[in-house]
Amino acid sequence: MKMDRSHLHRWCARFPQLVRLWWCTYVLVMAFQYQIAGGHDSLLTGFFNGGLFLAALLHIGRRLASIRWMMVFSILILGSDWLLMVVLAETPVMMSLAITATLVLQGWLGYVFLRVVNLHRELPDTQKKVIWFSWAAALFPVVVSSLVMTVLALYLTGTADAETFGVNFLWWSVSRFTSVVLVAPAVLFIVDRYEAGASVEWENEFLVFTLGAVLFALVLFSIANPQGQELASYSYLLLPVLLVASVRFPLHQSLLILLLVALASHTGDAIAASSPELLRQSSIALAVFLCINCAVVWHMGVLTSERTSALSSERRQRSMYEMLSRVNQAIVKSGFDRDTMFRQVCQAILDEGGYQQACITAIGGGRPVMPNEGICLTKFADGQGGSVGCVSAFPIYQRGTLVAELTVTANACGDFDADARRVFQEMSDDLGLALAMHEQEKHLKQVAEVFQHSQESIIIADTKGTILNVNPAFTRITGYSRREALGNNPRMLSSGRQGRDFYQKLFEQLLRDGFWSGQFWNKRKNGDCYLQRGTISAVFSENGKPEHYISIMEDVSTYHEAEEKIQTLANYDPLTGLPNRVLLEERFAEAFAHARQTRSVWSLLFIDLDDFKQVNDALGHHYGDELLKAVCRRLTAHVDENDTLCRFGGDEFILLTRGGAREAERLAQTLIKDVSRVFDIDGAQLHIGASIGVGVLFLDGNSLGELIQAADTALYHAKSDGRGRVSFFAKSMQDQAQFRLALKPALQKAIAEDELFLLFQPKVERSPDGQFRTMGYEALVRWNNPATGMVSPGEFIPAAEDSGQIVEVDRWVIKTAVNQLAQWLKEEHQPVLPVAINVSAALFSRPEFVEDLQAIIERAGVPARLVELEITEHAATVDMNNTLKTLRELRMRGFRLAIDDFGTGYSSLSYLREFPINYLKIDLSFVRDVHLDLKKQGLVKAIIAMAHSLDLSTIAEGVEAKEELEFLLENGCDVFQGYYFSKPVSASECTRVDLSSVIA
Repeated sequence: MKMDRSHLHRWCARFPQLVRLWWCTYVLVMAFQYQIAGGHDSLLTGFFNGGLFLAALLHIGRRLASIRWMMVFSILILGSDWLLMVVLAETPVMMSLAITATLVLQGWLGYVFLRVVNLHRELPDTQKKVIWFSWAAALFPVVVSSLVMTVLALYLTGTADAETFGVNFLWWSVSRFTSVVLVAPAVLFIVDRYEAGASVEWENEFLVFTLGAVLFALVLFSIANPQGQELASYSYLLLPVLLVASVRFPLHQSLLILLLVALASHTGDAIAASSPELLRQSSIALAVFLCINCAVVWHMGVLTSERTSALSSERRQRSMYEMLSRVNQAIVKSGFDRDTMFRQVCQAILDEGGYQQACITAIGGGRPVMPNEGICLTKFADGQGGSVGCVSAFPIYQRGTLVAELTVTANACGDFDADARRVFQEMSDDLGLALAMHEQEKHLKQVAEVFQHSQESIIIADTKGTILNVNPAFTRITGYSRREALGNNPRMLSSGRQGRDFYQKLFEQLLRDGFWSGQFWNKRKNGDCYLQRGTISAVFSENGKPEHYISIMEDVSTYHEAEEKIQTLANYDPLTGLPNRVLLEERFAEAFAHARQTRSVWSLLFIDLDDFKQVNDALGHHYGDELLKAVCRRLTAHVDENDTLCRFGGDEFILLTRGGAREAERLAQTLIKDVSRVFDIDGAQLHIGASIGVGVLFLDGNSLGELIQAADTALYHAKSDGRGRVSFFAKSMQDQAQFRLALKPALQKAIAEDELFLLFQPKVERSPDGQFRTMGYEALVRWNNPATGMVSPGEFIPAAEDSGQIVEVDRWVIKTAVNQLAQWLKEEHQPVLPVAINVSAALFSRPEFVEDLQAIIERAGVPARLVELEITEHAATVDMNNTLKTLRELRMRGFRLAIDDFGTGYSSLSYLREFPINYLKIDLSFVRDVHLDLKKQGLVKAIIAMAHSLDLSTIAEGVEAKEELEFLLENGCDVFQGYYFSKPVSASECTRVDLSSVIA
């Protein structure tokens, strides 16, 4: 039941408020009607039905324009009226249904007929509309519905003679026609008054007159009138009263008086009737007389209304044109002051037009005429907070652009008839024209101000060259006063630096195109020459002939001097002072021509600084810039005066030098050695290196671009071989360059799509009982490319370092290794051993490295003691101070630390003593075949001894032979790693590594 009730509430809520309001009104009126007149066999029983339903239907159709809701309303009326008639009027069920159904049919016929003549949205307030309403909405529908009702009534009562048919048809026709012509117009006019925003005034005169007329009719028809003999006389007595009402009161009030008088007349007739049969006869006669009176009063009221409307319209037009005249005077007298003009216009609308409020508002990009949105004047304020009746807005256009809006408020929408709208539109057009003139005046003033205050020299001359006017800037630039210039010729400024041909071409272009732009030299009054730049334009008349010329010129002498300095600076790098690419191209062109003539050989060295990016990222751009300057000084010290050393970009340099491969290699080795020395930048000890690629002219390329490409390719080869090297271009390097080019996007895809995976190589130590056991693992990244198969780390790791992708690879390795440790901790099958992870210099030097690493292990729930970080010796020595700070922070948080590839970089006891590390990892290049090479043996012994003296453990990587292991054991090496013990295995295989068979 609750669900049904909620559905009912939602269903009712979807009804438009207008439908609900009319339905409630109809039900209340019908309930009252049936309750009061239910016991009388008179027209009172159906007095309101047809007229009220037609009025409601027309109003709903006009407001909602929806046939659906009109149908819904009709169904509601059909059910409600039928139920009320059965219950209150005690009418038989089927008879009630027939009466209600034919009434609904009658209302719809009236609506349809009015719609056909296009009057369904109009009020019957003219002679033509009254006639059409009487025929289309009353007579035709009433005849049809009465005919149907008569047939149904005879069928339901079982009588079918002609006399009974005529009597019934007359009864239904008269009663329904009376309801339509008396009730529908009065209701429609009263509702329209409320919708128009005008209150329905109930003055004392109207109330007194209405009450008197109703009492008069009630008393008049209460007198006994057997067989309706006196009805005609009584009805004519009402005519003077109703005529006075039609002349004295507005149409909606006179129709209401007519309705109430008719209701009182029928009530009195019902009271005076002595029998139901006599009441039925007298009601028909009275209805006929009242319909005649209604026609007379209705037409008289319409005539009176039309006359009153015409007189009002005439007065309105006179006041509107007086208002327009005053507005035009305000426009003229305001002197194009927009604020004043708008205020006076609004005041004229209130004073002369009788409107309640006037407002002019700027629109779009226009400037509001007041701090708020416009100038608004109000004639009165409603003390009760009531709202105005109607508002109209009129656009104000200025040269076709909407700039403002005139908004006028009145008590009723009738104040904005066609004539009023036309006057207001004319007023808006006048305002737009005034604004355009005001804008033109302001524009002329602005032009004069521009001429007066411009910083450029302006000369206006006639077609003969006589100067007509100059501005103050002319005097400031040339030194000639306005009086000296007027009447003279611009030749007075000639510097003599341009020949006659220059001026001849200038005037030819001026006459042909209408303007000339460019620069030339003129001479001031004091004899100084200056460069001026600008335009000379011709102003043509309507017939196409030039009337005068306007020259606008700017003194650009200062700019000219600055451009020469800029041109000088454009060939040199502002930071280092070295030539840039532009000057390099010029020098190469000279060298190329010289080589062609003398058959000499030239080489191009492409120099790239190793680890400069790490310094820049770790210490900032200031240290990076100072380091570049220091490198530049060292490089310049080895460059011959005929050579060209150029800063190519970032940390890259190009040296164009005379000589072949031998000379180039000797010079390159010298440069690498000098750059590898320690730099002291603001107290920071910085270690960097240099790699150099070499291309030889005519051998590796015939143009600068080809040589740079060849040297760049060789440079990459040098960096791939371990950096700090010199490499000469070879044809085979092109294939490698193409491979690297394709490798970068493929590696990015591999990182994103999990093509990378980890293997773990055990790190082994010897226990006191002589057996070997695993003490940890090293995580090694591998790449399985679905298209090409396994990619060697020796290929993609250097490529990643060169492209900057090594940081992403390192991060992936760290997260994956830490997650694997977390997985092992969850399994708890055996003690979890530490995992060593290689960290590149690019990632290690980043300020956020430590915090990011800490966040990773905390999310995974892995203790720091299980994570061992390996950084290369080279990465550790790029920036000693930053390295030491980072290592101490990592050690404090519990991470294990190792120096990888020890012995291949800048080895020094000073930094080893300071670094808080745990292990030194001996590079595999020293371990391989160590038992056969005395020099390697000496180096390994020294590394182990030095590590032990610093309380560090040593790890030997790349152990692949029993003899290598025996030598390392004899000399005290602590930990071993290599294929002799186990190849790198997957995480699942780590627990299955068997060391029991390992012997030493």
